[in-house]
Amino acid sequence: MEKEQFDIDEHGTLRVMPTAKADQCAGFIEQAQTFHTKINTFIDTIGNYVEYVDKLGTKTEGEKTRAMGFRNQVGNRSESMQREKLELESMIQDRSRELQRLQAELSSLVAVEQQQQALVHSLVSMEYQE
Repeated sequence: MEKEQFDIDEHGTLRVMPTAKADQCAGFIEQAQTFHTKINTFIDTIGNYVEYVDKLGTKTEGEKTRAMGFRNQVGNRSESMQREKLELESMIQDRSRELQRLQAELSSLVAVEQQQQALVHSLVSMEYQE
């Protein structure tokens, strides 16, 4: 038969286990509660950190999208400027050809005017000679 052990502590409380073991168990319980509190604090800290990193990730993605938009705008602007340059060069060539044509026409008209003035002058001088 096993001897049943009951213990009475200094406060007069009847214990099923020896007081030293009961005190040791109470210490373990206190340590477990402290550990539990520290784990909860750690979990909260990690949760805050993860939330912060998620916000940074969202912000980074937004900035990345914005940068891509700017890059596309610059690319489109570059393409637009290239098209505009080609259009302006074409317009300059057209205007240069038109200028050459008008200069040739002017030269021709000046020559005709000189011929006509010479003719008029000769006709007028013939009239005075008569």
